[in-house]
Amino acid sequence: MVGWLVLVVVGASGAKSTVLPILVGATATALVWAVVTRSRSIRPLAVAAGGLLVLQGLILTVASGSAGGRVVVLGTLKILPAYTGLVDDRTLRGLNDGLVLDSIRSPRNLLYAVLAVVVSLAIHGYRLAGLLILTRRTGRADVVNWWLSGAICAGFGLTLVIDHMGSSQEFFAMTVIPLGSALTVTALWQATRGWGHVRRQLVLWATASGCVLTLLLEYFVRERQSAGGYGALDRLLFPMLLLAVVAVAAIIARRRLQCSAGTTLAIFLTVVIGAVVPSQVDSVARAAYRWVQPVEYPSDEEHVDFLTTGELESMMWLRSNTGDSEVTVTNVHCRPLDQQGPLCDARGFWVVGLSGRRSVLEGWAYTREAKAAHGVGGRIFSRQLSPFVERAGLIEALFDGADLDALRKLRDDYDARWIVVAHRAGPVPAVPATIASVRFENGEVTILEIAE
Repeated sequence: MVGWLVLVVVGASGAKSTVLPILVGATATALVWAVVTRSRSIRPLAVAAGGLLVLQGLILTVASGSAGGRVVVLGTLKILPAYTGLVDDRTLRGLNDGLVLDSIRSPRNLLYAVLAVVVSLAIHGYRLAGLLILTRRTGRADVVNWWLSGAICAGFGLTLVIDHMGSSQEFFAMTVIPLGSALTVTALWQATRGWGHVRRQLVLWATASGCVLTLLLEYFVRERQSAGGYGALDRLLFPMLLLAVVAVAAIIARRRLQCSAGTTLAIFLTVVIGAVVPSQVDSVARAAYRWVQPVEYPSDEEHVDFLTTGELESMMWLRSNTGDSEVTVTNVHCRPLDQQGPLCDARGFWVVGLSGRRSVLEGWAYTREAKAAHGVGGRIFSRQLSPFVERAGLIEALFDGADLDALRKLRDDYDARWIVVAHRAGPVPAVPATIASVRFENGEVTILEIAE
């Protein structure tokens, strides 16, 4: 067990800080199991839990790991269309006043909130169904099952009670998705262990039933959409209908067919797994199709972070031909590239991220100042004015007006040595070659070296 914990902690190094609360929850759950059962693993689990708590404390106090998020019960509903479409909640994320989401104060909205939570968890059913392994004595006897269950509960639980201005609470649930899938497969394996050929056919039929249920649901959804009648309420009711059918199937298997608890569990798990097979096949097929198609760079919301081959190539050149401590000045601050400006989405980081070189100013969305301004003017943190007024003014003067005084100040005061111009973000400033000469140009990016 100690070896597994060391492996998990080492493997999580370099991960997002959202992994730490999950590790704390998982290890604490396993520690409680060890204490209750008087297991010999109490000491290593206690040491691991203590170490993780220390790390979590450092993240919260020193590294500002909670910046932009606050505890709000059901705060994550603000990013679920099935809920916001019903209650017309258009307020910004991360600005809730109390400990409970403001918009659920009426009985009707509270009902919608409960339904939205149930549906959201049902969508992740095959990742949560593995928790049923703890209903079996053999499952409860394994500390790994308790550790995985603690991680899953922590991940989805934290997603439900954190309201983050950038919707980063989703990372809690995303982190434990592989763990949930692993636990579900483990639960199915334990429930069907020792089955013969005839009984194993039951698993195939249950899986097929789950597929059929999902396909029928998809058919009804498409029919409603084509008729123009598919609304926010349908987003709640259709998944609830599927969940009810699965529950009824499990009850019938248990009560009417006199199936054992293990068989009932196996049927439930396989139906749930089968229900996600169509969407997974569709997802893989779409990804494979896109992979073999010619590369396109649309500027819609889904593709705002896509870079061209030429843009990637230019960053590799910059990394290979400049010193580690050299500084760039660029016209890339926002996403998408063709929408630069004072109130743009200032999350354009790829010049620094890919070249490994510092920049006078790049995307400022995640600075303390921008986060503190979240909500000002009714705008989210990523669309606030740059807190670095002088730098922004100098860069604007250089790229919009080829101001040589601004260029000299950037060179002398900020040690700028290179000008990186993405053509999709704007034209190359018309500065004399004696002051800044072109060192790289590929039709998509131009890099100039500033003379000393």
